[in-house]
Amino acid sequence: MKGEDYFSFFGMKPAFFTDESALKKSYYLNSRKYHPDHSGLDEDNTVMDMAEYNNRAYKTLADFHTRMEYILKEIAGIDLTGIRLEGVFLMEMMEINEKIGDLRTEEDRQELDEIRELTAARMSEMLEEITPLLEAYDRDEGRVKPDHAIAEYFLKRKYLLRIQESLDNFAAPESRYDL
Repeated sequence: MKGEDYFSFFGMKPAFFTDESALKKSYYLNSRKYHPDHSGLDEDNTVMDMAEYNNRAYKTLADFHTRMEYILKEIAGIDLTGIRLEGVFLMEMMEINEKIGDLRTEEDRQELDEIRELTAARMSEMLEEITPLLEAYDRDEGRVKPDHAIAEYFLKRKYLLRIQESLDNFAAPESRYDL
């Protein structure tokens, strides 16, 4: 377990577009293998540690965003804090966030829907552009370090996910006071 990456733990090669059914199957096999009532391991702590590791590894790899972050940080060793995004993108994100802030007081649902569509379209566009690089990494089975563009994509996607989360949590003023 120690020193073994999550992909190896599940008998898989690192991949951005991983085989999710194979991942789930391996997770369930490990869940049975490391279940305290069915494990052949002697020490309770070892069984619990393995079960916890299995759960943490699955949770990380089952989600595209956390899987991408894991590959970039843990597999490729990329320091994401050192990557600077271009100012145009950051200004665009700031403007969208300001619009959302204004909507909280203006109750403009049409504008909210437009922002939702804009962010969804932007995420689709970005994914379409980066997919060839992600697929190339997967074909090389993680032997090649991910391109800087993949790390930039991840960070931009993170911004857009936060905006989507903000939109999802958006509450109209009249519903905020309903009890």
